[in-house]
Amino acid sequence: PSDVMLWLGDNVYLREADWNSRSGILHRYTHTRAYPGLQPFLASRAHYATWDDHDFGPNNSNRSYWGKDLTLEAHKLFWPAPSYGVMGKPGITTTFEMLDVQVFLMDDRYYRTPERRLDQDHEILGEHQVEWLIDALASSWATFKIVAVGSQFLATDTRKEGFIHAKKERDRILQLIADNDISGVLFVSGDVHGAELMKFERAGTYPIYEFTSSALTAGSNKNIADQPSDHRIPGTAYGGHNFGVLTVSGKRKERVLTLQLMDKDGNEVWKREISENDLR
Repeated sequence: PSDVMLWLGDNVYLREADWNSRSGILHRYTHTRAYPGLQPFLASRAHYATWDDHDFGPNNSNRSYWGKDLTLEAHKLFWPAPSYGVMGKPGITTTFEMLDVQVFLMDDRYYRTPERRLDQDHEILGEHQVEWLIDALASSWATFKIVAVGSQFLATDTRKEGFIHAKKERDRILQLIADNDISGVLFVSGDVHGAELMKFERAGTYPIYEFTSSALTAGSNKNIADQPSDHRIPGTAYGGHNFGVLTVSGKRKERVLTLQLMDKDGNEVWKREISENDLR
């Protein structure tokens, strides 16, 4: 079995009757967590989680959601973590390490600009999270630095909700990773009810990969392979229920990160390997 399960958001689906009260939010979290089939899995390994819109609040929700402190309370109650929020601000941002892998869980909702705000640049993480992320990445000695966020980071389909709608922030993050010569960075995300592996080529330095894996049980996006994606690696789009497996192997300074996409029955859909030297 794996050592850790990383939940990438929409782990709970709040419904209209839930998100307008504390009791409704806690009821939905409790109802989902109590599912009998989940109990052996929950007990078998450590679990870490970030969130996306459906466990944060209403569909496509943002910083304006009045109940975000209630869902923050629920997240803290149901998802143990080393910390919650960074730079003295509330949220669910945190990080954890396993040997020479470090995972950075980002909060893509609490500070997210409403898409209909036309008078300012759109942000998903907000300035303080970007500064913390670059500080933390630059300070990390991990071979692989995995940035986990609910929304897709590299996807270019404007019909989706990801960082394509906060391009200035996304480009700044990519530029700061390059400017600070930070090695070993890749992204993992969920949200789109399908899976794909993306690769963003950068002049003069290594490419940034993003592994999107979703959904475990929610409705699947069977047409994802037909939807535009400038950076998708051919053959990696998959529209069935799935989960991803990340495995690190090899000698020190020769580590290899293996990415596997598995179908709902645990059968391998595809596998790709990335060596630590590919991310320098």
